[in-house]
Formats: sequence, C-alpha cells, structure tokens
Amino acid sequence: MEINIRKFRIILWLILACFLIFFLWQGIVPIGKITYSRDFNQESDSYFLKKLTPKERVMTPENGTQKIIGELAYFFLYTPRTFDKAKMILKYRSDSPIIETGVLMDKKFWNYNLRPVENKFIDKLMNEWDSVRKDNLILLQREQKYESIDKFLENPPDLNRVALYNYELNQDFLLADYASSSEKNVLNFSIRGNYRFYTYIKDEDLDFVFKFFDINKTKEADPVDVSLYYNNELIDNLHLEDDGIEIDTGEITEDRILELKSVGLPEGVYKVEVKASDDIVTEKIETHQKKLAFMNKIWIYKAVSATTNADHTNKFNESEGENFSVFTDAKDLRAQTTNPSSIQKIKIGEKTLDVKETYKQFGVLLEDRESEVVIEKSDILIAGNGVFSFSKEAMINPSIKKIDSSFSSEGIDYILADYTGPKESDGWKIAEIEIGLKGAYREDGEYSFMMAGADLSEDKPIELDSIEVELEGRSLWGKVKDVISNKK
Repeated sequence: MEINIRKFRIILWLILACFLIFFLWQGIVPIGKITYSRDFNQESDSYFLKKLTPKERVMTPENGTQKIIGELAYFFLYTPRTFDKAKMILKYRSDSPIIETGVLMDKKFWNYNLRPVENKFIDKLMNEWDSVRKDNLILLQREQKYESIDKFLENPPDLNRVALYNYELNQDFLLADYASSSEKNVLNFSIRGNYRFYTYIKDEDLDFVFKFFDINKTKEADPVDVSLYYNNELIDNLHLEDDGIEIDTGEITEDRILELKSVGLPEGVYKVEVKASDDIVTEKIETHQKKLAFMNKIWIYKAVSATTNADHTNKFNESEGENFSVFTDAKDLRAQTTNPSSIQKIKIGEKTLDVKETYKQFGVLLEDRESEVVIEKSDILIAGNGVFSFSKEAMINPSIKKIDSSFSSEGIDYILADYTGPKESDGWKIAEIEIGLKGAYREDGEYSFMMAGADLSEDKPIELDSIEVELEGRSLWGKVKDVISNKK
C-alpha cells in the first residue's frame, strides 16, 4: 500500500514537472520559434490569439468559420517575448478583389506594415499580359518590351504608365517649370492630430513654422515630433515636450511654436511628418514653400470657410460660415466625424458623400484625375489613397500609381508587384504571408494585427476557417551569446 502511494506521488510530481516545463517553454521559447493557431469552433478568446473585432464588422463564428463583413478587422496576438518575424497562414474564402493583412508599427499614425493576401486585379492580368518573375517580384507588361525585371529597373518607361503593388520604385521626381517664391504662405486652418505632407524645394531654403495648442481631452502626455525626410532618409527632427497637463481637464493651452528650417538642400520632394496625439491641434502653418500636399488623410478641426488673398495667402475665416474646398487626387474618398454638429453632405462634382452618423466611415469612388471636395462644416476627417491640398497650385504627389480597390488598367502598360498570391485546396484558399516584426508596436505583450478587404458585406464576406501564426526570433543561446559579447 505504501509503495503504491509513493508511486502515485511520483506520478503527480512528474505531471507537475511536465506542466512547469511546458509553461516555461511557452514563456521563454528557448529555440526562438513557436506557432500559435486558432480555428473558429468557439467564439471566446484563445489565450494567445484573441478574437476578431470590432463586433459590427465580424459575425459570430458558425460551423467552424467566421465571416469578416467590414473593411477592417483586428486581432491581438499575445506573446511572452518579442520576435523578429511572423509567417501568417490563412485558410479562407472570399470574392473581395484585394485582401491584405499586417501588424501595427506606429500607434499614433495607426500605421500598419501591410502585406498582400490576395489581389484579383493582378491574378487576372497575369493570365492576360506578359509576365516576368524574379523571386516574389513580378513584372506584368501589356506588350513585352523588357526581358527581365533588372532591365526594367535599369531603364524604366514613363512612370505615368506604371502601377505598383506592395513595392516602392525609387526614382527622382523633378518639376520642370517650378520656380521658388519669396512670398509667405500662411495656412490658418486648424489640423487635429498627426499628419504628413509633401513639399518641394528648388533654389530656396526649407522654412516651416508650426503653431500648436493642446486641448487636453485625454490623460496621456502629448509631445510633438516634427521630422523631415528626403528620399525616405531622416535628415532633421524637432521635439516639443508635453504642456505639463497629463489629465483630461479640457483646458486649452497657450500656443507653442516649432520652427523647421534647413538651408542648402538639393532640389526635389521632401516629406514632413508631424507625429502627435489627437489632443494636439496645429493652429497655423507658415512657409515660403509653394507646394504642400497632405498624404492620405487630414483632420480639419476648425476651418469653416476659405479665401485666397491676392498675395496667395490661404486663410480660413470662421465667422463667414461659407463652404471651403479641398483638392485631391484620391479615387477612394472617405470621411468621418466624431462631432454630431459636423454631420454633413460633402459635394464632389456631381457626387455626394453623405456623412450621416458619427464614428462611422463613409466613402465614395471618384473618376477624375483631380477632384474638388466642397466641405460644409469643420471637425471632419477626410482620407483616401492620394494627397489633399487647399489649392490646385499647391498639389504635388510624387508617388507612382498604386493598385487599390479603385484600380483601372486604363493608361497603364506596366505593373510591378511584390506578390505571390494564395493557393487553392478543396474549395478553400491558403495564403502564407511573411510579416516583419522588428520595430512593431507591442503593448502589454500583445502585437496588433489587421485584416483588410475591399467591398465587404454580409453577402460578400471574408470567411475564415483558421489562422496560424509561426513566430521566429533569437534563440535563448543567441541571447546568451549577445550578453557575453557585450561584456567583452
């Protein structure tokens, strides 16, 4: 009897030891590789791969699958440590023309490192146009002119005839008829939160003065960073500390100023990035530069009407109550507001974008190369895959045409894409997506992932059967070697 009790205790200790080893293995991941997976046989979270949100864009799991019915859906992945890269394996069905997924890199800019899952535009043209492949990079030609991708990159055609997908083509962008000006442009509209814009320099100094104030509606600190880039390389950075109020008092602070100035710059396009929370409002921008076009989005906070003086100074006068215009080359215009008094109908030529609810994004597809967007009320966020400017003369967009949900191949003879596409198996599609995690945003041990699809609805969803994420990073021995090397 005593021997049996001793054996039973030994078995219990062995079971406990196995559990401890398992949880230590899961926590340390000593070989640097681990896989987490999720099917949809239950609605509740798994410990590592959380459920998809928000609930209005995903349906309750049914019959082992879950449907995404809204443009963007999110899920968190808890990991006990950081990793360098991930391979996501999706098993799904969908008629969406473009599906992408990615990981959050920058929380303030809500910037995701997006990777392609499926692009039906490219899949279709691969069967109709000439194609040349080099690893994951593919060149599609309406008529064959280039024998290889290297030949194309060495001597590219007119870039107006080129479209890109998941690839950046670094080419000089110069304006033949541009001339600098000594006149100062004052943009008196107020912009809330973060933004980025293009500007252009030729035989002149770069000169921007930003005036900020803090509306203190959140409890976090609100520093501001202004960065200047040339050819995607950081060349200058300014920092403004928080105003000292880190509670949600609603108190509006006094104006504070940052001056971004640089001399002797070569001719070309420059990118300015203002990184700030939604508590920060840019009350005014002063510059001698003639070109200023905001990238992808702008939250117009206080502007109500716009006039242009004879000296080309753009001013917004809140007392006049007139409509004001924004110009864009985006084809997928979207708008939303958090302010009930800013619900409105936005006019774009013969089209109307009806922003009829708060906290909901509304969109419209545009055909014109450039469109005038007439806005009735301020405190509105407008967005799209293009640029936004407050005059036609200030418009500039050095980006080569991208393949998005509004893509048309009219006028395009070449497509260069980093894309492989999914495989098919038993009526399902299987996509394997490599995602870099170095520098990815991680909070409370969680990475934030996004899935995006075009033209999604209950009738045209992304139906997921499973998600699997293979993670890879440094092994425990690799970390030990790094510690030893640093001590030497």
